[in-house]
Amino acid sequence: MPLVSDHYRPPFLFRSGHFNTIYPTLFRKVPKLNYHRKRYELPDGDFIDVDFLQKNNQDLVVIQHGLEGNSQSTYIRGMAYYLSQHHYDIAVVNFRGCSGEYNRLPSSYHSCSIQDLDYVVKKLSKSNYHNIYLVGFSLGGNQILYYLGKQATKLPNKLQAAVCISVPVDLIGGARQLARLKNFIYMKRFILYLKNKIFYKAKIFPEKVMVNGFRKVKTFHEFDRLYTAPLHGFSDEYHYWSQCSSLPVLANIKTPTLLINAGDDSFLSKASYPEKIAVKSKFFHFEKTKYGGHCGYHLPGGIYYSDLRCLQFFNEIRLKKIKKLPA
Repeated sequence: MPLVSDHYRPPFLFRSGHFNTIYPTLFRKVPKLNYHRKRYELPDGDFIDVDFLQKNNQDLVVIQHGLEGNSQSTYIRGMAYYLSQHHYDIAVVNFRGCSGEYNRLPSSYHSCSIQDLDYVVKKLSKSNYHNIYLVGFSLGGNQILYYLGKQATKLPNKLQAAVCISVPVDLIGGARQLARLKNFIYMKRFILYLKNKIFYKAKIFPEKVMVNGFRKVKTFHEFDRLYTAPLHGFSDEYHYWSQCSSLPVLANIKTPTLLINAGDDSFLSKASYPEKIAVKSKFFHFEKTKYGGHCGYHLPGGIYYSDLRCLQFFNEIRLKKIKKLPA
């Protein structure tokens, strides 16, 4: 019955979900990270860039960002730095088109495009690392949960555990939440980033990417209907959301996995708090915190609760494995 108790106790101001969401982006201080970048050429002719922090540790954490983030996003650098200070090497996957260079194909990435994650994990499992762990935020977390549920019996043996944070496992509900007036600022920011990419793609692939009426797009309903769905083989936005939500596959997960979602995360619907699934699972752990916002989780002293819990969970899994080894 892996329901996890909530131990997050933030300062007073951070008991506002919106404040906790916005503050880290604007004010969190993270040391500069000296990433080493490796480009992976993919079977379909595209590429992804993965940024590494390596100190010759035995264990590697693969981190995935959220929608239109990248390895330089504050929450990603914060997690990477914290884990790298505690004996884990780091590999941050930049989704297609998110590494500072546009990808080569009309299509890009979406909430259940797990082929790139699978490619990277399998490549890294052939390296000298003893164990591999996964961390995902928001859309990147949904990808990881979907991957673990869909590929439960086909995962590399080195893959030991995963932690996912602020994940809309119910995409239909999440799209409806983000379309509400209270999330206007976030939605406007997401759509602005996405529009910039679509205008570029329309110049390179005018026969596949149309921008007629695109300036009127204001929500994920419109964007996913016009672009995400047709460019990635879905009939419409609802087909995309229903097929790519990780919620239906959470019960299939056979890898120790922790999902942390905040009760005051304005991006999430009620279905994104899958307590009943966790109660029945031996592997899927769920922690609903009262506070935290979306990818927030600030604590005094520059530490973030999400980073702390991630380290604790991975260390617990690693300790259990050591205890099982023959003497």
